[in-house]
Amino acid sequence: MQIWMRWANLMILLTAITAEQPTYDVEDTPHLACYNVISSDQERPIVTLQCKQEGDIFIIPDNFNITRMSSAIVHLHITNGLLRSDGFTALPAKSTIRSVQLERFNLNSSHPRFPIDQFFAHVKSHLAVINFSNVKLLHLTSKDFEGFVSLENLRLSYVQVDVLAQSVFERLVPDASLSVLSDFEFSGGVMKSFDWSVLQPIARSLKTLKMDQLSLTASIWYSSGPTFQLEQTSTISLQNNSLRQLPQFFLDSLSKDALVSIELHSSQVAFCLNSNKCGCCDLSMLAYWLKDAGLPLAIRSITCGKKRTTFRTFPGTLVYTAICPKPTTTRRTTVRTSQSLPQVTTSADVSVDRTSQSPQEMSSMELPAMTGNTSHPSFVLEQSSTIAGHGDYTTSNDSPQSPTLITTTYFVSTSASPSSANTNDVTAGDGEITTLKMLLLRAIMTTMSHESVSSFVTESILVTNINLLMFAP
Repeated sequence: MQIWMRWANLMILLTAITAEQPTYDVEDTPHLACYNVISSDQERPIVTLQCKQEGDIFIIPDNFNITRMSSAIVHLHITNGLLRSDGFTALPAKSTIRSVQLERFNLNSSHPRFPIDQFFAHVKSHLAVINFSNVKLLHLTSKDFEGFVSLENLRLSYVQVDVLAQSVFERLVPDASLSVLSDFEFSGGVMKSFDWSVLQPIARSLKTLKMDQLSLTASIWYSSGPTFQLEQTSTISLQNNSLRQLPQFFLDSLSKDALVSIELHSSQVAFCLNSNKCGCCDLSMLAYWLKDAGLPLAIRSITCGKKRTTFRTFPGTLVYTAICPKPTTTRRTTVRTSQSLPQVTTSADVSVDRTSQSPQEMSSMELPAMTGNTSHPSFVLEQSSTIAGHGDYTTSNDSPQSPTLITTTYFVSTSASPSSANTNDVTAGDGEITTLKMLLLRAIMTTMSHESVSSFVTESILVTNINLLMFAP
């Protein structure tokens, strides 16, 4: 019985070894240093072409015939190479290829940028995985990843790219199609500009995001597009960056239903450098968000304090003072001038101190005076503001009260009849537009001077943007 069992075990071992034994068929490999590793699943054999060159490099196409590949190739792994810029060189149109891993490519200063779109031209429609490590890309454009409709996993590590623009994934899939990209890693290097809106085209499919060791700071991290939500993103890693605060647009993009973990520890810099822990105002908004989302354990690591201590829980029992920022909301205020009346008259006294008035009293005030002698078209003046929420973050089970939203609409009244010569095709001069802007600004700054601070309530309003829009009469 024991002899039979030994033979059975030996046969199993030999079968396993044979199943993944490398083969060196020159006809199926592009270089003598390459070999095929053959494994199998229940349906068909899986061929992984591995090419690794120590010392010398593979030069495509000079000493590396990339057309010589097994008809069953699924995975391609090449280490230490150069893709020449002269002539057209691309992967052959093998419908079986699913993943490509390249390491140490085009690294010399004399080497050209690695052409992503050219190299993958024949396989982009069915390629699922791209893994680049130490590959000279230098920059990324929307053309690079255009048409990668099946791409699920993209890893770019130390690729010498220091700018991530909004357009990178704009052409990944056709308009109105849903991306399938679920895992995105962009790590290693020194960032100069990072537009968070780069993730918008993949926001609905992304599950894992890794952006480590980029020397990322809040000053170069911005969002140029509208707010979006990472609907399925459960894991985010921002390790070993230079962050001292997290921007609001980052928090606004998180999904409380999907998020599981965020890694924030760093050996480069720490949050709250002037304190012993993580209790400074720079982290108050993150703490509010976590409490409101019911995710007290989502922060798996964060480095804080003078001693750069890494904590495994946040916010824990931390209490933030009343002077720390509160959750904000945005409101819109409009001012309209009547199309048919040429003269605008108001009677607000902007010299009056209104800090003691309530928001309701201030919302009824009139605008400063303006007079004119020509007909005016209709105008909409939009003022975007933020109003702080009420209530301080505490360690109790009570959630902070909802932010207060106050909507105020100012109407400019007039008292003259329109000029018959200017009833059609009315236009406004630059002087009139400037005057309207100045009037609105004076009124808003007077009205918004209200600030009430108590031990329980903090309300502050910040004018962030004023736009003047003209619409048809």
